Order: sequence, then structure tokens, then C-alpha cells
Amino acid sequence: MIIVPDHGNREAFSQPRSIVRIDGREVWFNSWTVNLNSASQADDFSIELPFRIMRDATPSFLVNSIEHPSHLLVKSEILVEIFVGRPDDPQKYNAASLTRILYGTVDSIEINCSSSGEVINLTGRNMVATFLDHKTNEKFPNLTASQIAETLATRRKLKSQVFPTYTKVGAYANEDSVEMNNDSQSEWDLLTHLAEQEDYIVRVYGDTLFFGPFDEQKDVGWSSEIYNYTWGQNVEDFTITRNPHAGKNLYVDVHSYNPASGEHVLATAERLFGTDDATEYRERHFFPGLNQEQAELLAKSYLTQLGQNELTGTLNVSGNEKLHVDGRIALYGTGTLLSDFYFIKKASHKFSLSDGFRTELTISNFLQGGQDCAC
Repeated sequence: MIIVPDHGNREAFSQPRSIVRIDGREVWFNSWTVNLNSASQADDFSIELPFRIMRDATPSFLVNSIEHPSHLLVKSEILVEIFVGRPDDPQKYNAASLTRILYGTVDSIEINCSSSGEVINLTGRNMVATFLDHKTNEKFPNLTASQIAETLATRRKLKSQVFPTYTKVGAYANEDSVEMNNDSQSEWDLLTHLAEQEDYIVRVYGDTLFFGPFDEQKDVGWSSEIYNYTWGQNVEDFTITRNPHAGKNLYVDVHSYNPASGEHVLATAERLFGTDDATEYRERHFFPGLNQEQAELLAKSYLTQLGQNELTGTLNVSGNEKLHVDGRIALYGTGTLLSDFYFIKKASHKFSLSDGFRTELTISNFLQGGQDCAC
């Protein structure tokens, strides 16, 4: 272990606290896990709640009786909110003094009864799921990407923060664009493709769909703050793996539509190892307005990045609700090359009455499809 200066980010003296709401009502709970996943996936959660089976009881979420079934067993859609944080006064707190890290719906319910007691487990996903679960074959040729984003958000009864775009999607729906010509795709796949075309990102924060530039997320709860973590101080354990793409055949495709020439552009860069047992890794990117030369240069740039010294790993730290996907940390105390800035690729937050609040991060020094993290 390397002795290094204290870089801050020490755990606050206040104890962590959490609130779980079901359909707007606060309920008792034993533990929960929230996984903040990559942009292509929905965030997911699991909650363990105390449960009672009784002869006589008034209707409730956490009680099932002879005459009154638990609300959890009869409702078709169940909304879940999870709040967590370290309030100034751990004896007096409410949802307003905590951070909401999950807003979603329940996918499945499981009741477990044993000699040690009765519990009910809820699992589900955030509101990305509502786009993933709805398929569409609409092409929207006369709408812009931003208009489509607003339309789909309204359909799914979500708020939206959408930055305007000006190219009608018919301009880049062509034979090279599998997503735009797919007869049936999820609405989330469509939104992701449209965001790539406009050099935007698409995310869901709570009950709001965000569709816009990466750096504009601050108004929907995303933080650009870099959190310092130092081995031997505020890191419980970590693992680092070097370059998971080593030994793979790498392919990068860059698609574009050039409105000036009316041409659809496709450029591919590849690095082959020439062995029969080499596995394949391929990335596809979509950018508007490139000519063939620009697309080829961009594909080569992405290929160079993939072949560089990518570092990935996991980090276990005291719970920090502000750690989220695409956020950044600075890792210290690990020596040359390893002490660096890292992007968060996944954040798993766990809270239990017995173990408190913990966070596990999956990290990389590259933001796939973007710049390295020395920024």
C-alpha cells in the first residue's frame, strides 16, 4: 500500500438513512439493492419487505388476511420510489432531505415464509422499462428526432427535457440503417439510435426523459463532480483488469448521412489478429453530416482507442448516492497507470438495516464511444 495525502471525500458523521415508497406511501423495509446500469439497459431494483399473514387485518401493502388481500397481490401496476442519503439530523428526516435514486415499477413479487419469519420481495426496473417493453414499427419520416422523443415521452406519461434537433429522420433512414428499417423494435432502441444520429444521449431520470447533449444533464440530477477515492483511506477493496479487448478481432463501423451530397456513408476500421480462436468485438456509431474521409478518420480513431490500454475494474466504497453511470471518480494510492480518472459504467447501491449503505462501482478509464478519462 502506498502512503499518499488525504484527498478528501470522507464519509460524513451523519448516519445513512433511507425511505421506500410504494404508490406514494412510505413502508417498512429490511433491505434494498438498486443497480444503475448502462444506457442500453433499464436500471433495476430489488426490495425485501417484512410481511405478515394474519386472520384479521385491515387492507395493507404488507399484510395478507383471510378477507383482505395485500395490495401488492392485487394491483396491476405498482410504483416504487427509493430515497437514500445522510441527512443533517438522522433522527429527523424525510424524503426531501434525501436523494431519490430509483423511480420505477414492479415486475415480480415473491413471498417467502420460513421459521425465521415472513418476507415479501419486490423486483422491478426504472421507467426505461416502459420504452423497452413497447415495440413500434413507426418510421416517423416527417418528424425530427426531438419531436419523436417528446411524442414517446408523452405516450408513456413521462415528463421530458428534450433539446431540439432540426433534421427529419427520413433523411437518415436508409438501407444501411438497420434500426430505422426494423419492422419491430423497442421504443428505447429507436430513441437510442436517434440520439446517436444527433450526437445526443438519451436517459431517464426519475419520471423525466432526457434527450440532449451529454453536458446538459445537470438540470435533471446528473452531477459532473469528480469524487476522490484513495486505496487505504476510503476504498474497501478494488480490482483492476487491463485491456479486455486484447487478443480480439476489433471492428468499428461509422454510419452517417451527408445532406450536402445526399449520400449515405459507411466506414469500417478493423484490427485482426489472424488466429482462428480470436473472438470478435464490434462497435457501431452514427454521426450526421460526415463525408467518407471524415467517417474513415473517425472509425480509425475509435479503433485506436479500443486497442489502447483500457483499464476496467470494480470498487467497493461506503454508500454514496451521488455516484451514477457516466459520472467520474479519481483513484489514488495505486501507483503509476492505475492511479487515474475513471468513468462509472455501473453503480450498485445497497442498503440494509444490518449492514448500512454500501456502493459497488464498475469503472473504466474510457467512456466507450468517447474520450479517454484524462480530462
